Amino acid sequence: EQAQTLDPEHVNNFIVFGALAALSGDMAEAGTQFQHLMDEWQVERVVNTDFADEHEVVVEMQTGRVISMTFDGSEGQVITLQAASSECDPIIVVLDPEGNPIAGDDDSGTSLDALISGFTLPSDGTYTLLVSHAGAGSEGMVIVTLETH
Repeated sequence: EQAQTLDPEHVNNFIVFGALAALSGDMAEAGTQFQHLMDEWQVERVVNTDFADEHEVVVEMQTGRVISMTFDGSEGQVITLQAASSECDPIIVVLDPEGNPIAGDDDSGTSLDALISGFTLPSDGTYTLLVSHAGAGSEGMVIVTLETH
């Protein structure tokens, strides 16, 4: 709390509060905090392919890059999203069809991988997955997967 009082826009605050929200099960707050982090670091927004024909996409992460991908979902559908890399520290945020953050993660997967597992979509529509990087590395290849259950 003192760090946030001293410098409320410092990126480490967003990482810490996002991680705490994810650990406590508040996925929407985690998404909000991690989206703030992406907004602070964003130098380039890349609109990538959607997941319509593929459930795995490989993207190249660079410092300040935020990659945006879309996928269609249905109310009540359960999904798992993962951003995995041996080269960088991926972070993910899910936006609902209106563009509001509803989930986010950093490091819940293996090592530094981002993982949102068993998440239930709240409505029908086109969702957006944002992929960027957190503090432990910002450059490298990231494998992004979407599984529907």
